Amino acid sequence: MKRFLLSVCFMSVFAAGVFAQEASTFRVSLLNVPSDKIVNGVDIGLLATSCKEVRGAQLGSFYAGVSDKIIGHQNALVTNGNIVEGYQDGFINIGKDVSGHQYGFINIAGRMNGVQTCFLNVSSEVNGMQIGVLNITQKMHGIQIGLLNIISKGPLPAMVLFNASF
Repeated sequence: MKRFLLSVCFMSVFAAGVFAQEASTFRVSLLNVPSDKIVNGVDIGLLATSCKEVRGAQLGSFYAGVSDKIIGHQNALVTNGNIVEGYQDGFINIGKDVSGHQYGFINIAGRMNGVQTCFLNVSSEVNGMQIGVLNITQKMHGIQIGLLNIISKGPLPAMVLFNASF
């Protein structure tokens, strides 16, 4: 196990020079600083990672973010994407335009097409489902299940246990 961790640390120190091209299939380092890189494959930041676009998986311990688009899976303590197509899971998940599933403690989305599952779900517009203790949205075309469900521009603005708008 010690050899594995040592080899990962060694690779992370020297990985930046190896993957200096425009797009890469595998990127790993201790801290991938914000860049305009496009990753078609796996982007791993042992502490944090950030790039322009990922088509595949993006993994970071504390932060994983894209400035443009993530298509696939994003996992870290905090995940962030402008356009998310796939699956975000972390303690806090943030997406401007999400198509897929957000799973964590706090989910925040501008427009959500899919499912949000966690303690607190917040979105401006949902086409799908919110499952959590507190679900909040302005517009809904779907179902909310939770302790308190709020659809501010819905037929019933607030309901306990269940709310829906179609």
